[in-house]
Amino acid sequence: MTGSYRTRPTGPRISAIALADSQTVLSQADVLQRLGLAGDEFAEGIFARCGVQQRHLELEPEFLARSLQGRATQIEGELLGRSIAAVDALGMEPARIGTVVSASLYSLGCPTLAHNLVEHYRMDQRPTSTT
Repeated sequence: MTGSYRTRPTGPRISAIALADSQTVLSQADVLQRLGLAGDEFAEGIFARCGVQQRHLELEPEFLARSLQGRATQIEGELLGRSIAAVDALGMEPARIGTVVSASLYSLGCPTLAHNLVEHYRMDQRPTSTT
């Protein structure tokens, strides 16, 4: 047989992805100001080197006045709501989702965002075989 022969790739693949983010967009300068770090040479240096231009954060005074636990509870609820919106935007039956991957700097405990999504959509929690 001449020419190249390609087989269809097997294994894990991403078939859909969606994003639901905060409508609040802050520049790095805005974040430094709201966190009381404007003028702090160390903080400004880290922000300048990180490569981030803007952040989708809720940093209103009422939010910042809360305790760490209070902020975490609020953010975990907001992240779950945004995650549900992202899954719904996929336009597919959640039962077809084989793997949920999430990352957050806000979660302080269990259950994780991924666990909450699995529970919300009543997804099968049994591991799938890769053989």
